[in-house]
Amino acid sequence: VTTDGQVLKIAGARSVWDINNDLADRLAEQRKAAGGSKEELLKKVREITHIRPLSELPVPEVQTIATAQQSGYRVENVVLRPGPGLSLSAMLYVPSGGVKKSVLVVAQDGKLSVAAQCEALAKEGAIVLAVDLPNCGETKSNWSHGAQWEEFFGPSYKAVMLAYQLDRPFVTLWTENILVCARYLRQLPENKGGAVQLVAAGTTGPAALHAAALDTENVIASLEIDQTPESWDAAVRTPEGKGQFIATVHGALRTYDLGDLRAVVEARK
Repeated sequence: VTTDGQVLKIAGARSVWDINNDLADRLAEQRKAAGGSKEELLKKVREITHIRPLSELPVPEVQTIATAQQSGYRVENVVLRPGPGLSLSAMLYVPSGGVKKSVLVVAQDGKLSVAAQCEALAKEGAIVLAVDLPNCGETKSNWSHGAQWEEFFGPSYKAVMLAYQLDRPFVTLWTENILVCARYLRQLPENKGGAVQLVAAGTTGPAALHAAALDTENVIASLEIDQTPESWDAAVRTPEGKGQFIATVHGALRTYDLGDLRAVVEARK
């Protein structure tokens, strides 16, 4: 029995945060002690996430919904279907002159949130594909536990838990979608086979890191991520981390962290 009703004031009491910090310390030491080559690391990443090589992913069906000519570029509203029951809404920006580079944009808040950025790139000669990954933009889930719950766990808690129970975390789904979209963009006639610059913002960042690190066909030339967690270790140590649940992989910290993937991507430059 406590003297004032506060269990954590008992001498030697430890909170969940204390326990998580200790666990994070042990897992960090475990990862450091494991060592191994880059190839061994990426093999383990595939085993944990079940992310398939791009060569095993089907070519998507593509449907053009509408086309509009703008000053210096045209924009197409397209739908990519990388698998049964899965549709990705996207905007394709094609410059009027020659294509200087190709850019794939995946943003947490969807393609419309980066429309101005894509338009500017198209005017500079870039062919740009902005994609709503599952549960982003137009496909964002409307399942809700209420505003206070969503502030911390994100608006997609039920969808994330369903994906977890199916052993197909959103990071896995998004990574495969990114690779498929990058291949599609690279193979467009206007692009003439140019490798793709990948740009990600928010919770799509970890999936973009996985895609760049696991890119065995060199479809991704470079990676730019913004407003993305530096590491899952930091998320564990943050008492009130917000909206990061959808960008996690259960059990990953036993073997790797996002920094390990960054090192792989940096080494390829």
